[in-house]
Amino acid sequence: MNANREIFLLAYSIVDSKNAASWTWFMTLLATHIFPNHEPRCIISNRHAGIDAAFRDLSALHPPRVQRRYCLRHIRSNVMTRNRNRRLRALIWEAGTATTRGEFGNKMERIRAEWPAAYNYLATFDAEKWALSHDGGHRYGIMTTNSSESFNNSLKGCRMLLVTALARLTFHKIRVMFADRRTAGQRMREAGLCWPKKVFDELAQREQQASNATIERYNDSTGLYGVALERRHATQRPLRFHKVCLNNSSCDCGKWNANTSLPCAHIIAARHFKKVTYDSFVPNVFSMEHYMASYVADFFPPCNEIQWRSERILLPPSSARRNSRPGQRRTRRFQNEMDFGNTTATQRCNYCRARTHVSNQCPTLNYHS
Repeated sequence: MNANREIFLLAYSIVDSKNAASWTWFMTLLATHIFPNHEPRCIISNRHAGIDAAFRDLSALHPPRVQRRYCLRHIRSNVMTRNRNRRLRALIWEAGTATTRGEFGNKMERIRAEWPAAYNYLATFDAEKWALSHDGGHRYGIMTTNSSESFNNSLKGCRMLLVTALARLTFHKIRVMFADRRTAGQRMREAGLCWPKKVFDELAQREQQASNATIERYNDSTGLYGVALERRHATQRPLRFHKVCLNNSSCDCGKWNANTSLPCAHIIAARHFKKVTYDSFVPNVFSMEHYMASYVADFFPPCNEIQWRSERILLPPSSARRNSRPGQRRTRRFQNEMDFGNTTATQRCNYCRARTHVSNQCPTLNYHS
């Protein structure tokens, strides 16, 4: 991700199938050409068998060089395939996004009391792999692979094209992405923003939350305060104070360290109370300089096609992967609740499994019959 919480492409590849061999090959190239020159990385993915094999076999992907985290959406979907319950669905998400270990433990206890099978399944994973409270700040609050899926969706229309067409379309999408964001960065800098737009808006929202906070002084020299935010709705319950220590850069709400690495509203309120800014508490990775540096380099196709070297290796197509039946290839992947969402089975096409039409309106019906 870049400094504006947008996807930043490091590498892409075209493979014949998502299997252990292709994932290991791709991860090997990443570890060889990308990771050695940078700080430790965090990779968020689903639990695909090929990805598991790559992480298991490649020592270059082991901690502390690379931290692996699971997509919470995929974890929840695996549970919901066996237990269809809206309350369980919400509890799993609340447990995964909890910012303190106490809150995480409370949610897990509720799951164990009502859905023991779901609890046993979640207990098979290390909590640091999928729970934000145990993450240690590696995933910067990113809980899912939704950002990468959004880019994948933009390439769905070209997956059955020739390899050259697929590479060309991918290249031009990246070209437009870099040009748009480079221009956006220049406009944000001209507008005088200290941080990119998304980070600026998020901090502004937290400033608004901190504007009416209640402060309890304990030690001005060490920056120890109790901070309670104003409740959104009128209630008779007493205010909930959080322990803030400015000198140690800590707040027991857990959002600062576990969630986004940005100062929480309690920290901002304490800094305002001392009549100092909180700019120094915002990591430098979110600065406009870092955002602009992500897109400072220019890239251009090496040359025109007529100038390409004539020496090339032509590989014959593999007959083993040739489809023996006409029409769309049927998948062997087990579908879960992420494939169906809120759509019932009767609303999905029985032939191509699309949600946009029913079976008697399927454009590929002639191929299947």
